[in-house]
Amino acid sequence: MAEETCNERLPRHFHSRIDWIRGAVEGTGSEDGGNATLDDVRDGTLCIDKTTVYDICTGTGGPADGFKVYVNQYNEVVKIGYYFADWGDYAEDYLREDEWPLIREAFSSPVAREPKYKLPATLIW
Repeated sequence: MAEETCNERLPRHFHSRIDWIRGAVEGTGSEDGGNATLDDVRDGTLCIDKTTVYDICTGTGGPADGFKVYVNQYNEVVKIGYYFADWGDYAEDYLREDEWPLIREAFSSPVAREPKYKLPATLIW
């Protein structure tokens, strides 16, 4: 039997983590019988990282679409997503790393002329 993918495991782990935090915040413990406190939640947190998202909007309103460039606190591009949104419905999928140069070329480096909208030159691809 194949091991579950992260996408399949995510809902179960998400609900477990939210229940753990809810129990600590509300003082009711968690579903699994644990009695987590806010100190437990805070001490169990490994870090809080900052992610900056650059939204490259290529279409608006019914439907909208574009690319999101996710950058970590070290100014490194960590992923690029393509999104499609239409009146309360939203989907996003991620580009393969070998597709990143297309976005870099189109939105950060001058080709024939400077782009009208430009990503910061300081990004680490």
